[in-house]
Amino acid sequence: MAATRRDPMLAAGEDLFLRRGFAAVGLRELLDTVGASKGAFYHFFPSKEAFASSVLERQAARRAEEMQGAIAGGALAQVVAWFRHDLDAQVAAGFVPRCLASRLAVDLGAGMPAGPVRDALRLLESVLAEALAQGQRAGAIYDGFEPRAAARHLLDLWRGATTRAAADQDDAGPRAALDHMAVWLKP
Repeated sequence: MAATRRDPMLAAGEDLFLRRGFAAVGLRELLDTVGASKGAFYHFFPSKEAFASSVLERQAARRAEEMQGAIAGGALAQVVAWFRHDLDAQVAAGFVPRCLASRLAVDLGAGMPAGPVRDALRLLESVLAEALAQGQRAGAIYDGFEPRAAARHLLDLWRGATTRAAADQDDAGPRAALDHMAVWLKP
């Protein structure tokens, strides 16, 4: 029962943070969105910062699981398809594509702790690096780079493209990044 009340808060927090950022989202707005009391919030989270950390951890774990399933075997098409699926899901949700870790990293000076942002990015990087290594072993992905460095580069490219999309208010940058990924990874 307790998780039932916690999960809607985390889901609403993810949506609100993606749309507006950590600093712009007030506790009252979050509570009104999910119909929860301050007491319920503080039962699960000692602070807004801890809440944001939990939101990011939840999203990173979900995205890592989705990524593991989508890019099993490390084929080039699967790696690019995972990023494309992420983009299409965000567009379908009604907002310009954004990376939650990037969005929250912008707010590090506004109280968002750096550790969860760093941990989320490392988790995704690790899963992607393993897929790239598998693809290299299978001959499906270019083998002239170290997988961990390439994973970091791809995630940086993606984070930059989604940040640019927010500024441009369209998804042309992320779509161009996907095209670049496909060419760069080709064996």
